[in-house]
Amino acid sequence: MWSIADTDSVDITGTSQPGAAIHAFSTVGTALVQADSVGQFDVHLGPFPLGDTNVDITATAAGYGNAGATVTVHRTISPDKYKSSAASIPYVQLIKDPDSFKGRIVTYRGKVFQYDSATTTSHFLLSVTDKGYGFWDDNVLVDVDPAIAQNVFKDTMVTICGEVVGAYSYTNTLGGKISVPEINVRYLAVG
Repeated sequence: MWSIADTDSVDITGTSQPGAAIHAFSTVGTALVQADSVGQFDVHLGPFPLGDTNVDITATAAGYGNAGATVTVHRTISPDKYKSSAASIPYVQLIKDPDSFKGRIVTYRGKVFQYDSATTTSHFLLSVTDKGYGFWDDNVLVDVDPAIAQNVFKDTMVTICGEVVGAYSYTNTLGGKISVPEINVRYLAVG
């Protein structure tokens, strides 16, 4: 097994039996190539999402059977590049169809509406629209690592940067169903 770090695609050059069929597949797609007359091959796959992606490669040659390998590609992005790629999507667009923005990196500044035992330490509700006079509206559910939210409490002003998960529905204390956009936060700043 091999590991490749910080890449958005992978080009694999290898050697197998002459004329072998090389099949590479991952969650982002597949590639089928044939080794040349001396067994050389090149495979390209990508682009890869952030995080880990396994690329499985199998070579098949008549009379030789199958041989394979797995390459793990770990894609990362610097904090500055991640933050600079974030969009400020107006809440009226985001609430209309949160699932259509799934995976999109966004940033919002807002006031913590609820962060207690009902939301758990890994989630809080953030109001992202300043209506003036200290009143904030339009909530999103924030998924957060409790380690980066130690100084966050109800009414704390925060700026978040993370990926849209989609729509999240829950039942409020009056028994009504509420649906809000959910954001998986990677970076959080208090103040």
